[in-house]
Amino acid sequence: MGPYSAGVFNPRMLDASIRDIVARLGDDQKAEVLLYAARLMGPDSSRSLVENAVQSCLQIPALSPTNQAKARLLRVKARLAAGVHQGVHQELQAILALDPDHPDAKALLFRGRPQPNGGPCQQTLQFHSGPRFSTEIWREILSHLPRRDLKSVLAVQHGISRIAGRLLFRELDLHFGVLPPRFARPASDEDDKERKVDEVRETAELERWHAKRCADVLTRVIVDPEFARVVKTLRIIAPLKEDSIMTFQTGMLANALPKLVNLQNLCCQARYADMVAILAILQASTPKIQGLSLTPIDFAEAIHAPNLRHLTQLAYQTTDPRAPPPGALIAQNRDSLRAARLHGPSWSIPGPALPLLPDAKDGGVDAYPFRLGQLTSLRFDGFARDAGALAAVLEHGRALETLALELHLDCALSGAFRKAAAQGGRAGALPRLRRFAFAVTAVSGNVPADPALFPALCDFVRNRQGLRWLRLRAPGSLSGQRKLGYDAAVWGVLPSLPGLRGLGMTMPESVAPQLAMWLIPRGLRALSLWDFPTGDPVGFVQQLRGGVPPTLKFVELDTAPSAMLPRIVQEGFPMVNVVCAGDTYWSVKQPKAEDVPVGDSADGKEGNGLVLERWSERRVRYYAREWLEWYGCEDARWPGFEDFDDV
Repeated sequence: MGPYSAGVFNPRMLDASIRDIVARLGDDQKAEVLLYAARLMGPDSSRSLVENAVQSCLQIPALSPTNQAKARLLRVKARLAAGVHQGVHQELQAILALDPDHPDAKALLFRGRPQPNGGPCQQTLQFHSGPRFSTEIWREILSHLPRRDLKSVLAVQHGISRIAGRLLFRELDLHFGVLPPRFARPASDEDDKERKVDEVRETAELERWHAKRCADVLTRVIVDPEFARVVKTLRIIAPLKEDSIMTFQTGMLANALPKLVNLQNLCCQARYADMVAILAILQASTPKIQGLSLTPIDFAEAIHAPNLRHLTQLAYQTTDPRAPPPGALIAQNRDSLRAARLHGPSWSIPGPALPLLPDAKDGGVDAYPFRLGQLTSLRFDGFARDAGALAAVLEHGRALETLALELHLDCALSGAFRKAAAQGGRAGALPRLRRFAFAVTAVSGNVPADPALFPALCDFVRNRQGLRWLRLRAPGSLSGQRKLGYDAAVWGVLPSLPGLRGLGMTMPESVAPQLAMWLIPRGLRALSLWDFPTGDPVGFVQQLRGGVPPTLKFVELDTAPSAMLPRIVQEGFPMVNVVCAGDTYWSVKQPKAEDVPVGDSADGKEGNGLVLERWSERRVRYYAREWLEWYGCEDARWPGFEDFDDV
């Protein structure tokens, strides 16, 4: 009888045949055979066998996406059959990343949703990996996450995704148009012309996307009261062209704003005429709004003050030197204002000499447009024509936690700071101060030298244990610094401020780079160096490197050349996550082994092991705060005119 007689069966012959055939297959085909065989095993089979089979398949370098999905799905089913839910959600997400329309993965991941035919819901897939928290506890936990983390939580199949959505939509942005680039490149050659055409096309596509998004969001606000109740801060950016009209958008806002019953803050950046129309709607729908930020993008007349008498925060910014300050709006809310941010090229520090209040008495703190004793934040950008106005702030602003002044000096201010310094920090002038900034943008020609100004400023902030942010900026010229007393001695105040987390300082020529960084508190997380030396920047930062605080996450070098930035960061600040040069931000990343050099492209740079990725202009303009938080650099940026967190 031959070996292949029908009357004899040898199991070893079958095993040998399977082995011989499989040996002639490629790795991907072998994996397919193994996965097919594993699927034939019953649900009560050994889970370890399935896990080992799947893991051996996934270790194949050239495994096809189809077999990857099959392997992961097999592992999911084996774990669910064994009552183990650990890693199931991640496996299903990985399958959908390979095949977004994978029916089995979608059925398992979204189990519990209503059926298309109206039938009953399937049983929800439950994950019990630990103690179950109440909604209130989850809300408290998620409230401490940055916005980008909240966006990631939206994809989690859990009740926390709904909480994350509510937290995200507390702040709502509406863009009725796109602002032009701040740094337009001239079309001097063919490449620039093609780039210009691409920018125009991208702008048009972005405008269409924003138009559709705004219409969808406003429609949702109008028809969904639950969604409308979530919104607490609304930002409207409407940089329309001169020949554009905003009638349709204004009509939508007229229907939507009354639905925002919990609205607390409004930020509006628009043409003056459009802003007046929006404020009229706001006055009728939300008269008790608490925060208002206005930025007219064209000539601003004296603003028609709406009847809003409950404002605690007011910000008004204009670049037109003819625009008057919002005196009437300030007067209406004098008793309630806690934070004020004013930016006007021709404005003076508000004080008794600036008649913002028609019925103000002459002289004394009662004539001041604000109730200084209740202000917690005051930020001003303009002229300093009267030292008495600043002296009143320093003397009576006992509740101030933030004081930021960016001034064109038209008088001497050292006397006001010297008097405040003599009162002492804790029990004297501004005892609650946490953030202080003083910048000199220019000095009028008829103003005599005030070499005691910055020494008086140093005495004013010295030994303030509660100070967290400090910015001192002097003119860039050596003569301007000497005129105001700014030299290396100003850096000597830093060791007395151990609590600093954010610091910005002008680099004087007289400061020794080897010593400068050692004067900085060791807990510093954000550093801005203005008038950074450009002669040999790499050699300069090499001298700084030894004293740079190890906790540093952000560095700003306003005059650093872009072409040398990777080398500068590598040699001086390799520990940072974000670097800023001028108005451009870069993410700093340690490259992986498989990364390849990207060269000096528009989007990335590489230098000696560090990869720098440039941020888009829209990210810098609208989302810088969110991205800085994502990279752990929340100490790098003060609240802008569009933010409402000074109170």
